[in-house]
Amino acid sequence: MKTVKILLLFVATIAMLSGCKDDEEFAKPTISFVGTENPVVAEFVGGVYGVSVQVAIKAEGKIKTTVIKKYIDGSVNDAQSNALTNAVSGDRNQTDFAFTLTDAINEADFETSVKYEVIITDQENQETKATYTVNKSAAPVTTYTHTFTVKEGTTNVIQGATVTINDEVKTTNENGVASFTLEAGEYNYSVAKEGYVDATGTFTVAEDGNTNVELTPETTPLSDWGAEIRIDIQQENTTIGVKYSTNPDASHMKIVPATGWENFVVLTSADYTTVEELVAAYESKTPVAEHITEYTASKAYSEFYLITKKGDEYVLVHNYKAIHYMDGGNAINYMLFKAKK
Repeated sequence: MKTVKILLLFVATIAMLSGCKDDEEFAKPTISFVGTENPVVAEFVGGVYGVSVQVAIKAEGKIKTTVIKKYIDGSVNDAQSNALTNAVSGDRNQTDFAFTLTDAINEADFETSVKYEVIITDQENQETKATYTVNKSAAPVTTYTHTFTVKEGTTNVIQGATVTINDEVKTTNENGVASFTLEAGEYNYSVAKEGYVDATGTFTVAEDGNTNVELTPETTPLSDWGAEIRIDIQQENTTIGVKYSTNPDASHMKIVPATGWENFVVLTSADYTTVEELVAAYESKTPVAEHITEYTASKAYSEFYLITKKGDEYVLVHNYKAIHYMDGGNAINYMLFKAKK
């Protein structure tokens, strides 16, 4: 009876030890890549990059499967993945295992990256994944210097003009120049400066180059001709910057600046559309303090223009018609004119 009890105790002990072993937890497998950077930037020799990476695996619960998946630009390649997986041998039931992952990548076969995913499953069905990535090296970028020379007309350079290409803005220096560093291609540009009309255009970069831009000053349109004004030339009249008077026999008419107005210039013709043109015409001549017009016997007068000025205000006066007729024995003489500013 004693012998039976001892035997039962021995069996129970063996069962207990066996149960403890079954409940033992093994650490998850670990994977490491030895002797290389990860990710690595590929340097292609003859258009091919040779992959040679040592993979070290530790699996306390012993290796059950080793799988390698190869992704090209994010998409798995099943055929190449199977070939890489089948090349791994001797891994089963190992707790400490190493193999060399070898491959050859053609430069033309991918755009950005190739990724190798190593997947280890141990006998306890614990899974570990690790990836090794090969990035394509960026192609060298060739850039060129493209300058802009901004002028008013063809001679006067403009400093402080802003030149915009895409979202990059540069300001012209004292020589009217702004420089950009650009890759080859076609670009749109815009040039702006206060007081000038904006300029836009397109240019192509294939080498170092320059674009000349001519800015046109902003202009202010002259007003339309005003209403017709009649003045009696046998009396003294003051209107629109000048004063008209005649000598006693009405053979001459004299025009002088009105009070507060400056000397004026006299023109025989005028074709101005902007205030700036009017100012330039005034400044191109020597202003006079009076203008005397002689009448003929029939009281006919030559057509003429005046540019008169007060401060920053310029007015173009067109003396365009003279009238002479008899009214009950009285001679009636007057001039008609219009003005714009």
